[in-house]
Amino acid sequence: MKSVMIKPVKARGRALERTLEPRRKRTQSSKRSGSRNPKHHDRFDQSSYLSSSKAVKIVSMLAMMICSPFFIVFMWYTMVRADGSVEKACRHFFQFGIRGIKDVWPFPSQRACKLVGAFVLFEAILQALLPGERVMGPSTPVGNRPLYTRNGIPCFLITLGVYYLLWRERLFNPAMVYDIIGEIYSVLICATYITTTLLYVKGHMAPCSSDWGSSGNVLGDFFWGMELCPRLSSVFDIKVFMNYRLGIMGWAILVISFAIKQLGGL
Repeated sequence: MKSVMIKPVKARGRALERTLEPRRKRTQSSKRSGSRNPKHHDRFDQSSYLSSSKAVKIVSMLAMMICSPFFIVFMWYTMVRADGSVEKACRHFFQFGIRGIKDVWPFPSQRACKLVGAFVLFEAILQALLPGERVMGPSTPVGNRPLYTRNGIPCFLITLGVYYLLWRERLFNPAMVYDIIGEIYSVLICATYITTTLLYVKGHMAPCSSDWGSSGNVLGDFFWGMELCPRLSSVFDIKVFMNYRLGIMGWAILVISFAIKQLGGL
């Protein structure tokens, strides 16, 4: 099939030629590649992994996955142990090296695991059981429209209300969250890698919709994910749960806990 040539356009003394390749040609080449369903792979740039920048992409992904935990611990140590002084924190790590990292690393504790586990379970119950209007999300590249339950605001208000009641009835002291925040970060770091691994396996073995695909690179699939909207059921969206139920709700809880700690526990 012939390409459609556009008349060259001069820009700064140079002629620029643009070639329009018909969409049909790209579709036919995808079918000849023998993929299970070409549409599943539309959101992945397969050729990018065969280009000269493959090494750069791999190094970038590895750097983010390996360095992120160290950056989190560095920021925690700077704020909690080094009085907010980046210079003081850097001087400590440069002076003691690997030993300095090992000495200050906040390992997971039983208290931190219980707090994180209770919060995750509570938010999961709210997302799954709290009623709300059923709304359709935007259309995906494949043409699917995921279904959501609009109960975010009630979840947020109930979360804050229950947290306040626990504090008011002296069943829980929010200031403790600040005291063991390093251990909580460590628990979340471990949980992140475990959850990502489970989602990677799920994407391979049990994708929930046609919005899935593989880049042909194990590290790329692990880093980017294989499903656009991973779900455990028709209404329990994992992405919504991670970003909004745990992320946004947890953000508010942390702010309140730190404020109470700063005010002396009240």
